[in-house]
Amino acid sequence: NFVVMVIHIAPIGKETKHVEEWLREVTPVTKIWLIHSKKKDGVVDFSKYAKNLAKKLKKDYSGIEIKSKIIDNPFGMDDTMDAITEIVTLEEENDVLRQEFAINVTGGTNVMATGAILSAMLLGTKAYYVLNRDKNPGQKKYVDELPIPNIGIIKMNKTQQKVLNIISKGSFELKHPTSGKEEIKLGVITNQDLLEKLKESQYTGDKRRRQK
Repeated sequence: NFVVMVIHIAPIGKETKHVEEWLREVTPVTKIWLIHSKKKDGVVDFSKYAKNLAKKLKKDYSGIEIKSKIIDNPFGMDDTMDAITEIVTLEEENDVLRQEFAINVTGGTNVMATGAILSAMLLGTKAYYVLNRDKNPGQKKYVDELPIPNIGIIKMNKTQQKVLNIISKGSFELKHPTSGKEEIKLGVITNQDLLEKLKESQYTGDKRRRQK
């Protein structure tokens, strides 16, 4: 049983069957974002593959919305990761939750696939890999959810991010227990100093507010 997804994000190249296979098992879907590169050396026009796929999917799945995100370099991991982050950020403005995103990490170049996996970790979304039906006949299912650990740094609220930033830049001076030599440890800060840097020192007497 798959969690209901709303937004699907799929890197593609010449091969697009993984998107069709994906939709057979992971439904319903309201929108698909296809990530692909530009026309290569005047020979391969990847936008054509995207357009042909969009035409077929709209025919097979009524009401589906399909958008494309073009990247400059299919062999640049940052290009794919930036594209996925931009898509998620854009869709979140429409109140789409992180658990309603699903990233298909099967298609495109190996670099694009790796970028898609890393994006799922950092953004805290679902990630799926699609088996090739021709190479794996007779399977009960062809879509597997990947057990990707959710780092979810970007999911932190502004206060949490600010606290981590202050701690990382913090320092604390102490004396070595035996030599008595003063040492400075980086990435360390006292609770009191942290509160002051957060401009919360006026609440130090309020236990509930301080704890928050």
